Amino acid sequence: MHTQHDDRDILPGAVTKTPPKSNASSLTMLKASAGPNELVFTRIGPWRINMEISTKNQPENTLYSIDIAGLFSDNTEITMYSGSKKENRVLGHCRFNKFRPSEMQISSHGTSSRMIWIKQHDSYRWSVPQKSEAGEKTETMDEKYFLWKTVEYPASSSGNRVYQNLELGDMDNSTVYAAYSGGAPGTKSGGSLLLREDMGEDMITMAVLTVCGLIEKERQTRARKGNFTIGMLAY
Repeated sequence: MHTQHDDRDILPGAVTKTPPKSNASSLTMLKASAGPNELVFTRIGPWRINMEISTKNQPENTLYSIDIAGLFSDNTEITMYSGSKKENRVLGHCRFNKFRPSEMQISSHGTSSRMIWIKQHDSYRWSVPQKSEAGEKTETMDEKYFLWKTVEYPASSSGNRVYQNLELGDMDNSTVYAAYSGGAPGTKSGGSLLLREDMGEDMITMAVLTVCGLIEKERQTRARKGNFTIGMLAY
């Protein structure tokens, strides 16, 4: 766990951290806002596995759809669509083996990446091609790395400490790009995701794809502790 640096760039509405192992969380608490930078995940279908994603202030308009395939298969494939229908544009994919989820394959907008478990950081790391200040890919094709890490407190006021709560930052912990607050297992709520207001479309897609991989991994792990058949399902 990390403590906050004085120059740490965090999401709008963030509050300060307390030292590790105190009664309060040692990680960032983020105050939810009713702006377009908060996405709400809703589980749909009889199994409540697939999801639709909208903004908090316009829940009736679906921005993205998440389809999870792999019924009775060792491998899970998550497809992200623009809008509410599968016929709409595919934005990206996330693939992983159900029983070896320490590595996930991510592809979006012609870019591919691996999200892998980094033990020393206690986090999942992924990357995108480094871009210049003009927004173009650099000639050396350097990678910019990001970390999803588990945090104690939810970013959303509607979250709960016992659910899955994650924070997306860079490798040196100087910037928080997104914070996910999980929904109650077995309900229609898939949680919410706070995003920095200056994130572009490609970065938002990658953030949503990668967090959906972690949400589904957690769902499968939890389900296998109960009914085995339900745990095998990724439909």
